[in-house]
Amino acid sequence: MPMKRWMALGMALVMCLGFVPAGALEGPLQAEVTGEILAADALAEKGVSAANRVLSRLALKMQVWEDGEKASLLIDGRDMWQAETMKDENGVHTVFSGATDYVTDPGAPASLDILAGEGIEIHPVSPLAYFEFAGEMYALLGEKVQPKAYESSTTVQNTGESYRYDRYDLTAEEMNGLWPAMCDMALAGILPQGGYDDFADALRGTEFTSDVRIKRLYDRQGNDMGLQVTGNGTVLGTERKISLLYGYTKGKGGSLTVSAKALSGKDSLKFTAGWKETLREEKNTYSFTLSCANTLTGEKTACSLEGRLVQAGESVTGEVTVTGNDGVSWTVSPDVQVTEEKITGSVEIRGKEKKKTLLHAMLQLDIESAPERKIPAAGETVSLRGKTQEEADAALAFEKLVLMRALKYVLSDLTAEERNILTHELRTDNWLTGPRVPVPEDTQEQWIVEEDAP
Repeated sequence: MPMKRWMALGMALVMCLGFVPAGALEGPLQAEVTGEILAADALAEKGVSAANRVLSRLALKMQVWEDGEKASLLIDGRDMWQAETMKDENGVHTVFSGATDYVTDPGAPASLDILAGEGIEIHPVSPLAYFEFAGEMYALLGEKVQPKAYESSTTVQNTGESYRYDRYDLTAEEMNGLWPAMCDMALAGILPQGGYDDFADALRGTEFTSDVRIKRLYDRQGNDMGLQVTGNGTVLGTERKISLLYGYTKGKGGSLTVSAKALSGKDSLKFTAGWKETLREEKNTYSFTLSCANTLTGEKTACSLEGRLVQAGESVTGEVTVTGNDGVSWTVSPDVQVTEEKITGSVEIRGKEKKKTLLHAMLQLDIESAPERKIPAAGETVSLRGKTQEEADAALAFEKLVLMRALKYVLSDLTAEERNILTHELRTDNWLTGPRVPVPEDTQEQWIVEEDAP
């Protein structure tokens, strides 16, 4: 399956697990995942049976610390392949199976991302971070211009009406002088672990070309409820009309709408997110939607996410669906139990393209606190700094070979017919969206594996 689809699945799973009860499993985490395929469009009945025989021997173990993460492929309970990533001021280090340390520049994709053919990472986003940095941001604005108070209301979807607001009117020059510091405050709160570098760079690179109006919205009790920003500015090299409206009320919900439409032409960027919540002692319900759409240089792209999750005591159930620009949708439906020590249960996955089911699978999760991290002592260091994608792929070819050998090992007890079915996608598609993996016509000798596991 193309890596972007795995990313969509990962995003949906992260959304599901983000609604666990407060206080559960704080700090470093480790998760072990096993799976079973119920149906797959690319596999006949025999293929599904063979795939499940393979999956019954496999498990994926993930460990996450503040400064990095580790992924391990387990076969029959044995650790057969590892990739551990660490970040410091000198770069991003990825150590494969405790042997070789591949180093990339700070902010560049880690070697594991290069190996997978994608530089995409999923980072947790804090939707309520505004309330943490709002005071600091408005203090900064107040040093430049004094706000005017108004008793008029502003309606925010899912949030309700504000009962008054403070209005800051700034010239383009004043706004441009404050903007970098405002961006840093916002990004530190919304993306506490960093990430989305292209988005962050585009945000910081915005240059305002007109007066800007900022409204600080208050609820009936005088508490911060959100903000509204309007003005013109240059985004991605085009002058646009910029509009942002955000609000949140606990127990009701909130929404965020950001748009940047070109002053001339058809280029447009738009992001919307909304969520509703019903908080009760016995059951909390969260419903949410998110959509991104842009039309740049005549090309249209769009993606969406929607879902509903219910947290009742220690139980979290519901579903989250992610739909990409290709129209393929992935739905993740958790049914997990959450305590202070563990998260256990199942996650059902369905992939669809129109009415066709691409994949129907079930994952079993076992998540608990991670042990103290032990930094691996790599025997060799390979620098990928400044290398092109092709050069980096070539440098990592050995690691791909090691992973392929581990997968061949787990296929060794299948019949030739079963192996042909399962390796069909390796021959006809870009495995992990990287270079094609040549798999010649199957022969019995080709799959003979040494007695010792890799």
